[in-house]
Amino acid sequence: LRRLSEGMKKTKYKREEKVLEILKKSKVSVYDGDAVLITEDPLKVEDKFRVNLGKNWVYLVEKNQIPKSGAGIVRKTEGCTTIIIDSPEEIEEVPGVVAYLTSVLSEQGVNVFEFISCWKYTIIVVHKRDSLRAYELLSQILG
Repeated sequence: LRRLSEGMKKTKYKREEKVLEILKKSKVSVYDGDAVLITEDPLKVEDKFRVNLGKNWVYLVEKNQIPKSGAGIVRKTEGCTTIIIDSPEEIEEVPGVVAYLTSVLSEQGVNVFEFISCWKYTIIVVHKRDSLRAYELLSQILG
């Protein structure tokens, strides 16, 4: 049991090294003044991204792009900050990057309420009140 435990620790350490190696090569950008909209139907709106969830749509928009109420909006969250991490393409081959990022943020009390990871981009949306702390933490990791 001890040997198995020691082997697991070594494997975890190597995996974490690979994750940190990828993150050190990444760049972070922060965009303030965004809003997250959840709708029942597609909207005609200029958005940063949209996701079709089957029954609902999720949009990330700048605050000046928020449509007037009554546009089928189920939920609207304003005062959001979007953090985009642009990583090397090899991120797709390294397990644990998403888990590492979300655990670091959650351990420090930062609530990530929207998260998308696609290709080499990791998009994290937090409330404005958590944005400075999230950026500080990610900057420490990314170097």
